[in-house]
Amino acid sequence: QATDLHTSTFAQHLLANVVTQPGWLEDHRRSIVPIYRERADALANALDAQFGDRISFYRPEGGMFLWTEFPQLADTDRFAANAIEAGVAFIPGQAFAVDQGPRRTARFSFATLSPSELEEAARRLAVGYEKTVGAPV
Repeated sequence: QATDLHTSTFAQHLLANVVTQPGWLEDHRRSIVPIYRERADALANALDAQFGDRISFYRPEGGMFLWTEFPQLADTDRFAANAIEAGVAFIPGQAFAVDQGPRRTARFSFATLSPSELEEAARRLAVGYEKTVGAPV
C-alpha cells in the first residue's frame, strides 16, 4: 500500500475481479485498439498538416501518446505556455527525462479526444508555435 497512495485497495480489488474474467481483457483490447489507432492517425495527420517539416515524430504503433521534436525551437517550455494561451496543453519532453532531458521535444496525448478535436488541437498548437517563433507556420 505504501507504493500506491492514489488508488484504494477496494477499487483495486474490484478491477482485479473484472479484468480476470475469462475473455474480458482481450475483448476490451479488441474494442479499444481501433479507437486509439484512429485517434493516433488523426493527430499525426493534423500535426503533419499544421507543421510540415517544423516537426518530426514517428507514428506510434500503440499506446496513447505521440512523441515529437521541434528542431527549430530552443526548448518547448515557452511553446507550452503559448499553447495554453491558445487553448491546448501538452507536456514538454524534458519532464520525462533525468538532467533536463531533450529540450526540443514534447509528448501529446491522443487518448481522450475525437479525431475532429485532435485536428482543432493541432490548429491551436500551431497558433502557440507561431507566437513562440514569431512567424506564421
